[in-house]
Amino acid sequence: MHETNNPPLSEVCAWQAREYTVRHLCQREKLLTVDFVLHARGIAESWLRSAVVGDHLGIIGTRMSRELPEQPHILAIGDATALPALARLVNSTPESSCLRIFLLADQESLGRSFPSSNNADITWVDPLRDPISQLMQLLDDSPLQHGTWAWIAGEASQVGMIRRLLVDDHFLEKERIHFTGYWKLNTPAIH
Repeated sequence: MHETNNPPLSEVCAWQAREYTVRHLCQREKLLTVDFVLHARGIAESWLRSAVVGDHLGIIGTRMSRELPEQPHILAIGDATALPALARLVNSTPESSCLRIFLLADQESLGRSFPSSNNADITWVDPLRDPISQLMQLLDDSPLQHGTWAWIAGEASQVGMIRRLLVDDHFLEKERIHFTGYWKLNTPAIH
């Protein structure tokens, strides 16, 4: 990792850029790990498919990265695009918190490298078989603990629908939900 001074904002705006979750940063070894989920198209996909050792990658630093508040009960829901952030969550959640994760993604193709933890209950939800209905049934079968804090990320309309269901059907306070639409169906990358 080679550090340089930040370029002027006018140069930054000319770049094609997206935000990605840092999975791990080792200052001593100057090693930055970022996971990417490949889609049919997008900035990262184009770069990844043609990248070779020695290619440059600009890193500007964090803009929105947030640590989750330390809470006794955390619910995290995400699709395949949220896997890197969810993996970071598994690795960084304190042992004192109970972490419940629902992955709306294909476990067979994506689950091999997903981390586990003693305090994390991880459930894979088939994304091709009405994942929202499956998710709501799972939540109905095992209600949320009082004071649960939620994190949701993935396709924007699904994220909005899940948030509304958590508020309306599971009585989670809006202030206790962090949600991010990483992408929109039939739209180029937005995140």
